[in-house]
Amino acid sequence: MAFFSFLGANKYLKEVEEQERYEEAFNLKKQTLGISKENLELQKETLELKKILQEQNLLTSLLPLVSGSGLPTGSKKTSLGATVSGGGKSPVGQDNEFYAGVIKEQFPYVTNTALGSIMANTNNANGTLKTVYDFLNSTKKQFNDKNRLTPEGRIPDETLEYIFSNTFSKTTKPYENIKNLEKQFGFKLSESSKGMLDILTNYSITNVQLPTVTDPLGLPESKDIEFLKDESYDVAENFYKQEVNAVNRAISFYQKKFNNRTLNSEEQELYSWLTKRSGKLAEIEGFSKSNPTQLINLYGTRDSYNYMRTNSTMAKQFFLPEQPPSLSLNIEAPPVVVFNHKHMITLRNLGVLRPGQKVKFMNIGDADGTPKEEGIVPPKGQD
Repeated sequence: MAFFSFLGANKYLKEVEEQERYEEAFNLKKQTLGISKENLELQKETLELKKILQEQNLLTSLLPLVSGSGLPTGSKKTSLGATVSGGGKSPVGQDNEFYAGVIKEQFPYVTNTALGSIMANTNNANGTLKTVYDFLNSTKKQFNDKNRLTPEGRIPDETLEYIFSNTFSKTTKPYENIKNLEKQFGFKLSESSKGMLDILTNYSITNVQLPTVTDPLGLPESKDIEFLKDESYDVAENFYKQEVNAVNRAISFYQKKFNNRTLNSEEQELYSWLTKRSGKLAEIEGFSKSNPTQLINLYGTRDSYNYMRTNSTMAKQFFLPEQPPSLSLNIEAPPVVVFNHKHMITLRNLGVLRPGQKVKFMNIGDADGTPKEEGIVPPKGQD
């Protein structure tokens, strides 16, 4: 009986061992299948990633055909940097603070307002103020080469005003039509790539540019200054001839009225003034180009220089600074003393006084009778 019990137990143990081996084999097979499934999922994910990368590479290669430029990275720059909105944020400039200090040190006359406006337009894009600094340096060199810097060694104020007044920005969306890419090139994109296109559709680029400063004209040379002096002399001589003729005509007119005893008191004052003026003009009639002092003292040279500076063809040949390059071109004509405003208008109408000429009024003076108030002869038609 015990023998059969032993055989039964032994059989039971064998069945247990076989069951355990079966279960181990089953679990091993299950584990192997699980690993294979994970590998399959991994391979699938890898394939999807490769597909996405291939699509993105394809898009990157096609974008220049859509927008005329490559895919933006960070901020796109022109001559003054740029800001980006919509599709991405321009990186904050790391060197702008440094160059702001350099600009203020080397170009202290550049205002904080001007620099602040540029930085606002570029969203503090990296490299912006370095570009401004380089631009100012190149402009300063241009003017220095032509001896056009101010006596303090500065870029002229009018040039700086032109630069910062003509700095402009332009915002564009280079990829706003990119959603038509599938239709345009005849293929189908994945949803992730379509999402990328949605982002690029709203991608905007703001380009801020400094204006071009043309090569400045040089200062006049000695021979040019002599030519300006000759021109100023000719202008003064013409003024003299015109006034002599006008005074003589007016004297002749009032002389006839005097002979006819029809001069009123106001006309008598004018007649007396014209007679004195005629005598003053006669005193300098011996002037010449080699001896122009008296002529120039009466009519000056500054007005004719100012006219040549702004209107003559010489202004296109070389730079004529506001301050004349010679003292002999900076002589102001003394104001002509007249009785009153009405007297001035009458003399202008007679051709004796020129529009723009300075006058002093005798009826408004100091206690000793010295004329005090000055005026400018208005254009004809304005009284």
